[in-house]
Amino acid sequence: MGALFRRSGEGFVALEGTVGPWDPRMQSGVALCGVMAQALEAQPTLAPMAFARFHLDILRPVPIGAFRVACAPIKDGPRMQLLEAQLVMEGEVLARAYGLRLRFAETPSMAISPPATQPEMFEPNFKPSRGGVGSITDRRNVLGGGRDHLGPAAAWIRFEGDLVEGEALSPFVAAAMLCDFGSGISSVLPWREYTWANVDVSMNLVRTPRGPWLLVEAETVTHGEGRALTNVILSDRAGEFARAHQNLFVDPRPPRPQALVRIGARPGAEKRRTPSSIRAKRRARRSAR
Repeated sequence: MGALFRRSGEGFVALEGTVGPWDPRMQSGVALCGVMAQALEAQPTLAPMAFARFHLDILRPVPIGAFRVACAPIKDGPRMQLLEAQLVMEGEVLARAYGLRLRFAETPSMAISPPATQPEMFEPNFKPSRGGVGSITDRRNVLGGGRDHLGPAAAWIRFEGDLVEGEALSPFVAAAMLCDFGSGISSVLPWREYTWANVDVSMNLVRTPRGPWLLVEAETVTHGEGRALTNVILSDRAGEFARAHQNLFVDPRPPRPQALVRIGARPGAEKRRTPSSIRAKRRARRSAR
């Protein structure tokens, strides 16, 4: 299977699978969540700990290319660890992530209810042959999820490739990545008319997830003002383990150039004008005859 990134020296190179849905030159939020969560997870702890929170701020769109991730603790104690990671490209910080870890302790647990569905109950979703994170995921739509579906949606998802070449995904990193799926599957506006790129992702965990199959249940709300909010519930086969949120920019798509109509064509019949360079070649061939 493929991967989203390749290590290069002390940094990374973004591969084809990182392509985002809004601009083919930019990385997706799914990919950014993954590489930042992995950097946080790689930091050592003073005692056994688990993540209670993951947060990513996307300060500006991140181009597909080479970058590095710098990570350091803000607080590093035996009961709590707070980490910060920065994604740096050509000397500029384009994204920041924060991770909060809490120490393990034996305490009572509430009963967990498993989801009403399991992934084997649904057919695999269409998988693109190349480009985008969809090429390394197995997705089973439970509710909605199609490009033209509007409203709440749910899907079982597992990753079939690596985040970084040769490095397997952990359940925590997979969960962080799936947070960014929420706005994509639960849109409330027609994608041909609007874009809704998220500027952040925030996940709070009540326990450690167990993969590889994870369930994403998402709902997006918007009340104008050029923004929207996506709310996500994350579960594994045992039941819910986290909730997540995304803040979205909502923008109308720029109008497409109007097609030019041929003189004498029927009303409604439209045809794009042939480029001038091609027309010139055609005239030259006719003259040569």
